[in-house]
Amino acid sequence: MFQRQIILLGSLILSVASTLHASLFGPWVTVLWTVCTLALLVNAVRFLNPRYKNTSVVRRYMSVFMPTVAMQFLVVFLLYFSTLYAVPINFIDTLRLFGLLLSFVMAGMMVRSAVIYRARRGRAKGQLPTVSLLIPARNEDPVLEQMLRNVLQSDYPKLEIIVLDDCSHDRTPAIIRDFAHDGVRFYGGNVRPDGWLGKNWALHQLIEQASGDVLMFCDVDVRLSPHSISTMVNQMSVTKSSMVSVMPQRLAFDFWANLLQPLTDFWQLVLPSKLTKTAPVIGSCWAIKASLTKKLTMSELKQQITPEHWYARIAKAGKGYHFVLGNADIGVSRRKRLNSQEDTMNRKYYPWLQRSPFLVFVVAPVVTIALLLPWVDLVFSHAYLVSLFAVLLQLFAVLLFITKHNPASWFLVLFQLPLLYLHELYRAVYSCWAYEFGEIDWKQRNVCEPMLEVIEHLPPLASK
Repeated sequence: MFQRQIILLGSLILSVASTLHASLFGPWVTVLWTVCTLALLVNAVRFLNPRYKNTSVVRRYMSVFMPTVAMQFLVVFLLYFSTLYAVPINFIDTLRLFGLLLSFVMAGMMVRSAVIYRARRGRAKGQLPTVSLLIPARNEDPVLEQMLRNVLQSDYPKLEIIVLDDCSHDRTPAIIRDFAHDGVRFYGGNVRPDGWLGKNWALHQLIEQASGDVLMFCDVDVRLSPHSISTMVNQMSVTKSSMVSVMPQRLAFDFWANLLQPLTDFWQLVLPSKLTKTAPVIGSCWAIKASLTKKLTMSELKQQITPEHWYARIAKAGKGYHFVLGNADIGVSRRKRLNSQEDTMNRKYYPWLQRSPFLVFVVAPVVTIALLLPWVDLVFSHAYLVSLFAVLLQLFAVLLFITKHNPASWFLVLFQLPLLYLHELYRAVYSCWAYEFGEIDWKQRNVCEPMLEVIEHLPPLASK
């Protein structure tokens, strides 16, 4: 323990000294250097934490050091090159150009997503598959009854509905049993074994109980129209997919939830899949062929915060994955209050950023500053036309997303976009800090501890 304290103290002194040296070159260099140093310090604390004794975990996170140190050396090289050859380097102008480039990419990728992720037209051929609608429920007393009444209006002929009570402490089991005469099957979940995340264990039990050819997973806050299940099955048939995920619309207007609405789904659509290493997936509503759950079992994903992303990887590798932007034809919607929305962001943001302090403390702040700079320039800078063009590109991209995802709040985007950028950065930092040094409670369970264990080897994603 004493050695850990000495190493941390030495790292802190070295970091402060290097930051003071960088401050000689101006405030923006100091800021960039400081966030790089912060990423290194956070990573150093993780290495010295007893949770990370396993060498495979240490090797996994060694990748954080290399890009951070490389960025610091790049800054040093550019600064000394500028001093030696008297070539001025204006970091503000560099960020302006970077922000303009990001705005172009956001607009272009969002247009691309709106085209390729639309619902396909056509009719399913052959015999309809049986569908198992699987709903995990834990302490869902306020919304479960409405959800089940909604589901029972489905027009799909070959449908079984299974609801798992995940050790609830309220009236959830009684509500499920009340719908038994309507064909809803109640399954009392078993106690979660060690090493399993709560929701993953619930999904595993539901898969074991299901008998359908297609397994459809829905959260309790999702609402389905009578034709939603038929439409999703039709999308699987028309696109010849083994997995389909739908981005639900948010049709209700809740002021605070809409004012701070997350952009995580937006980032999934505008970031290249090679960069995020996965296709867009929404975990609240997705359908998968039962055969695919046998190739990659839930027991192999028992510690993954978002197991649906791994199934999407497998399906995409075999050219069998399709993502759909929700609309009135799909009829899938959801409603989240602010507290639930913030909890979901805290739980999913850091895993989505690949649990990398470099992405949280270096890449995310730089991207946020680059996107905010055009807004600041509109008021305080002479670069008005360039800034206005970048702002219009950002508004176009986000408005195109919001009109499909949350059409009731499109007008808020005209004023709230800078606030959303700052809120996203705050949530990314908070999620990182909570996972590494605190707790993330989800349905009265801490999900941090399993995240810090060694991730089991997953099967290779070989194309067919």
